[in-house]
Amino acid sequence: FQEWLTQPDAKTSLKSFENSFLIPFPKKEIKIEIVFFDEKNKPTIISTEIINPNDILIRATNKEVGFEVIHKSKVPNPIKIALVAEGYTALEKESFMFYAQQTVDNLFKHAVFNRYKDYFEIVAVPLISVDSNVSVPSKNQWRNTAVKSNFDTFYSSRYLTTSSVHLLHQKIENVPYQHIIILANTDVYGGGGILNSYSLTTTKNKEFAPVVVHEFGHSFAGLADEYFYANDVFESKADVHVEPWEKNITSLVAFEKKWKKMVSNAVEIPTVANLNDKNTLGAYEGLKGNGLYIPTLNCRMKQNNTDDFFFFFSNAIEEMILYYTSKQEN
Repeated sequence: FQEWLTQPDAKTSLKSFENSFLIPFPKKEIKIEIVFFDEKNKPTIISTEIINPNDILIRATNKEVGFEVIHKSKVPNPIKIALVAEGYTALEKESFMFYAQQTVDNLFKHAVFNRYKDYFEIVAVPLISVDSNVSVPSKNQWRNTAVKSNFDTFYSSRYLTTSSVHLLHQKIENVPYQHIIILANTDVYGGGGILNSYSLTTTKNKEFAPVVVHEFGHSFAGLADEYFYANDVFESKADVHVEPWEKNITSLVAFEKKWKKMVSNAVEIPTVANLNDKNTLGAYEGLKGNGLYIPTLNCRMKQNNTDDFFFFFSNAIEEMILYYTSKQEN
């Protein structure tokens, strides 16, 4: 939704976006507020709802959804991830299960996830699609798939998402999950990751291994992209007068709240990008032309041919892991 607000269409038309919010089932009446933060990080309450657990209009789910546990947790309060098949027909289940296992293996190759691998419970959900592959509107290819994903989101050819968020959650009712990784059956490069909603990536592309973890960095920890594509639809939309909320980018407005204290006094800010050491910490022009800076030239959120997340943002992921599993830390 916030991305769409940066598009020209938002100035001339109205549009709605589905969303679903996951909460523990309350033991007593609670109030839920949905808060929107604008481009200046100003909060506005846009919806307030009272939830009474005894409300007769709350429907208890009874749908039986098949899933397989492919990574077991060793703690009582694990982070639960559902790997969901998209664009896989009934005859392609084995292929999906192969990539589901590859997802787990690639996730735990990254140091911070491997350190806390016992804190995760991961299941594979082999949803069945009528058609193989996914929809590509720019090629007039519309396919009947489990969660109705498509490329060309906001007319970006590589941006693969689903607008059918309600359908996604309904399809996996009674599956134990807090986070969703959708695995799409195509060899085209692309994907998307939306914080606290889902990540979606293509399985048969040669860059599958790094991209699936990159997108999970978006959806799980709220990390921003650090790369730049020429003529990209999103890359020139930043407000340089405020500090972005994402931990791995800065406008330098409140750099002291980010990684400034970790930068060597010998490193100039902003930092030139022709240093020999790509791991030198600084503030590099990352999203060219929009006034935002990134910490290094070598991080999973910037490029695919690197081994891991930059360690400072591994800390951000670690904070999120401990947030979800705080019961066993106390």
